[in-house]
Parts: sequence; structure tokens; C-alpha cells
Amino acid sequence: MKSVKNILMLLVCTMLIGNINAQAVNASTPDYTTVPMLDWEKKFSDFSFNVYKKNDHVLPYRLYKPAVQNGGKYPLVLFMHGAGERGVDNRKQFLRFSCTKFWEKYPCYVLAPQCPERKDVDNDAGAVWVYTPFGGQSHTMQREPTWPMQLSIELLDKIIKENNIDRDRIYITGLSMGGFATWEMLQRHPELFAAGVPVCGGGDTAFAGKLSHVPLWVFHGDADSTVPVTRSRAMVQQIVSKGGHPRYTEYPGVGHDSWSRTYAENEVWDWLFAQTKKKASPTKIAPGSLEDNHIKYFGRWDQSNAAEYVSRWGGAYFKVAFTGTKVKLKTGTNKTNYYVKIDNGPWISYKNVSDTIDLTPTALSKGKHILSVAQGKDYNYVFSFHGLILEPGAVTSDPPVSPFLIEFIGDSITAGYTDDQANVSDYAWISAEKLGAEHTQIAYPGITLVSGYPKGGMDNQYFRMGSPASIVSPMWEMNKYVPDMIVINLGTNDNNKRVPDSVLQANYAEFLFKIRSQFPNAQILVMRTFLGVKAVPTLAAVNVRIAAGDTKLHYVDTDGWLTKANYGDGLHPSVVGQIKAAGLLIPVIEKYR
Repeated sequence: MKSVKNILMLLVCTMLIGNINAQAVNASTPDYTTVPMLDWEKKFSDFSFNVYKKNDHVLPYRLYKPAVQNGGKYPLVLFMHGAGERGVDNRKQFLRFSCTKFWEKYPCYVLAPQCPERKDVDNDAGAVWVYTPFGGQSHTMQREPTWPMQLSIELLDKIIKENNIDRDRIYITGLSMGGFATWEMLQRHPELFAAGVPVCGGGDTAFAGKLSHVPLWVFHGDADSTVPVTRSRAMVQQIVSKGGHPRYTEYPGVGHDSWSRTYAENEVWDWLFAQTKKKASPTKIAPGSLEDNHIKYFGRWDQSNAAEYVSRWGGAYFKVAFTGTKVKLKTGTNKTNYYVKIDNGPWISYKNVSDTIDLTPTALSKGKHILSVAQGKDYNYVFSFHGLILEPGAVTSDPPVSPFLIEFIGDSITAGYTDDQANVSDYAWISAEKLGAEHTQIAYPGITLVSGYPKGGMDNQYFRMGSPASIVSPMWEMNKYVPDMIVINLGTNDNNKRVPDSVLQANYAEFLFKIRSQFPNAQILVMRTFLGVKAVPTLAAVNVRIAAGDTKLHYVDTDGWLTKANYGDGLHPSVVGQIKAAGLLIPVIEKYR
């Protein structure tokens, strides 16, 4: 029944496109106004018909102008259609753009050029927005754009000059071939656009750095068989590595048609029209404040509140360099444990404290210092940071930061449960610090891998902003940071909760697939639990994924690593046991680093 439905839908679309193509016009002397609009087109009846000509090339385009203009300037949205909407009818470019009428909620100009098909222009191979194999894993941006792209750039410049366009609010979006065009237009002219929304396209990752300061919201379906989802992932990851903060939405189970959901979302348009190139009046940023970019954060931080940055996973920390002899930590009212390290000194514990904490009861020597602050108390992983208080005249600067990031996923054993300094004394923290790597810990006491025994498991919680203790835990934007390596130690609690081996194996394999989908280049190490429980289904799950082609996935056999003497309560490693485990894990990490 499903296949019959799909065939019928394909026939309807073919007939619709056939009817559009039948309404032919002369590209050199077009007259579009005599052709009646079809029902789907009537949404765009207020868009004027136009052409832009240069030499022997003709580019049809449609333009919408705000219905009521009050003498002010208005934003402009440039829409780039897909390959199936090429032509010279000046209509088909809207076929997939069946979105809500955002121009009614947000008065703006909307510009939609149409790229001719090759048959319309004497089989000209240049009749595409971008030179790229749409199904390829990458492409190289050509020195010069295709002529339809070049004419679109010139047309946009012409429209901007001739109309009341707000140059600080020019936006671009496009789908499929138009998604590639969106990326390329942004990469060729990043200074022109206030924001972009590329949908199921891809760009040249070599130029990703040009977009580190351009607001982007990228969309793709993870089941896209026309344009691989890795094209969007690669662009997002490269932009993040260059210091950018693009938003990325990946639709599970959605194929090539990711535009229908994207353009129907009011939130997309609300976000887009909120973007502007205008900067706030320059203000002096106080050293040590939340606005201080010299403070480097590691872990999952919620920075949506300008008065408070919060992390709800243990092991989150920040680092900063500062001058002066005194420093205080401002936190929220939640009493918890903080661990502080200054320069190369030991970790100092500040337990069950809140509000303002004096980190230098004994004054430091004059000069530059490196401060690291972490937080963690069994079951209480709410790090509420309000800033630092420095001496008058003190300044901050960037601390040393490793380019290598390891993410550890686990339960109480990885979280340092029962240890005096919790997260900063567990094997994950110790091994990363000794290797000089930055690190994150997505770990929580009692958590299983598999959800439903009886609560949520890491197969769900890993993808959320906060731990299971969080009252509200939205999905985490996985592109906020990209780990180079992921180390997983799960299964101990699944054994205690009697999760069947077959269930654990299936869920573990699926969990590894989901992680790989998010981080295609990360080395993933799956540890045998220290006690050896659930070792058989864990190894089987790893082998399933390796057999499926994952060459960056590795099983870590921990058999014999710890003895009874290395445990404090028979289940959780003591501080000595954690140090021993770290020493054995370090050479394994080095092997795959």
C-alpha cells in the first residue's frame, strides 16, 4: 500500500511539473503574464515577473515587495531553488517553497531567481547554480561561479541598490541544488548576508572559516539518498572548528525532502528575521564577567541566560588566565562542591558552598596565573557560574588550551562516585589531564545504557543538555563542540537492573551508530566494564558496528586492570583504583590519538 501511494504521488508530481513545462515561453522575449496561475502558485501572486539579461544570458526572477512601505528600509530574503525547478517559465522555482507566508508576518523583499535548464540554453553545461556532484562526499568551489550564480549575484546587487533594502538584514536560503548555492553564495560573499539557512546541500569545507561569524541554521535529513547528510555535517563541524556557532537540525528518518518541514516551521523564520549585522554599541567588557571571551568552557554549558551560565553534567570546567594576587568565584545559591586549581598547584576543594567564594585566602604572587575551576558532588552536578571578581586593574587572557578533546560517557564509576574530589579524581579526568587533553564527562551515578530499567538510560540522556537530575533537559545541540575521541564505559548498572544481554547488545549497537552519525571522524573506544559484567554483549555490539564498516571503533579489554584491593565498596574504584585505571587507559588513548 505504501509503495502504491508513493507511485501515485510521483505521478501527480510528474503531471504537475509536466503542466508547468507545457506552458512554454520564449526565454529571450518572455511574456509570463498571459499564462494562468495554477492553484499552488497563487500564494505567490504578489510576486512580479521579471528577467535579468547580460550578454547572451537571461535569468528569470520573481520579486516581492512589501505591500505597505512606510519610508523605512526592509529586509530581503534570497531564495535559491533546487535542480528540479530549473527552467525559464519563471514559476517552477516556487514549487518546493510551499511555506507559510512569512512575508506577511515579517514585511520584507523576497527575491527568487530561476536557473535555466541545459535544454533551454543550447545544452550549456553551466546551467546550474554550482559545479558539484550532488551525491558526492565533497567538492571544490571553482575560481569563478557559474553564469546563473554570477547573474544572481549581480541581480541581488541591482535589487539592493534600487529598493529600500536594509543592508544589515539580507538573508539567503535554498534547498538541494539551491542548498549548495546558499553555501557557495555565503562563502563567496560572507560580508553581504546577515544569516543563511542551507537545506540539504553542501559547501567546500576549505572555505568554512569564512562563515565563522555568519549566523547559520543548517537542515538535513539523515536518510537523504540524494545529497549525503555528511555534506551538512562536514560543513557544520568545520565551521565549529573555526570558532563559529552554527545551529544544526538533522531530521531522523527523513530523506531528501527536508525542506517541507524546515520552511513550515515558524521558529525558522522567527530566528532568521531576528538576525542582523548591526552590532550593539561597544561597551567595555569587565574581565572575569560572563561576556569575557578569555574564559574557556568545557562540557555542556547552557549559556542562554546572560546572568548565569549553567552546566548540569559533572566534570564541566572552565579555564582562564588572569593577573593580580586575588580572585573570587561567583556562583548561584545552589550549595555544592567546587574544585579549584591555580597554576600547577593541587586541586583545592570548596565543599557545600555557594554565592561568592574566595579562591585566594592567601594572596598569590604578582604576575600572570592560570585558573581552572570544576564542580561535582555525588548526584549534584549543577555548576552555576556568575563570573569572577578580580582585583582593580587586573586583566584576563586566553589560557593554554589543547586542540584535542576527549568525551567520556559513563555511570558512577566514570563520575568518581564516593571519591573525595569526585569528578576531578576519576580515571577519565586523570587520564585526560596527564595526556594534556581537554575533556568532558557525560556520566551519572546509577544510569543504565538502556532506557526503561526503570528510568531513562544513556541511550537517550546522552543527547540531552543535562543529567537525569535536571528538571528540564532539552536536546543538546551536538555541534556545540566536536570531540576527537569518545570513551564509553557503560553496562554495570544494566547488569544490576537485569537488562537482558540481547537487549543490551541491540541498544549498544544502535547507540554507537547514533554517536557515529553525530561525530563521523571521532575515534570511539568502548571499554569492557571493570567488573567484567555485560562484557559479552558489549563486545558483540562493537563487532556489529565494525562489521558495518566503522573503522574508527575499538574495544578496550580491561580484564585484570583492577583487583579487589582497588575498590572502596566492591563496586566503585577507590582513588588509588581510579589512578591505576587511568594509567592503563592512557596508552590505549595514545594508540588511537
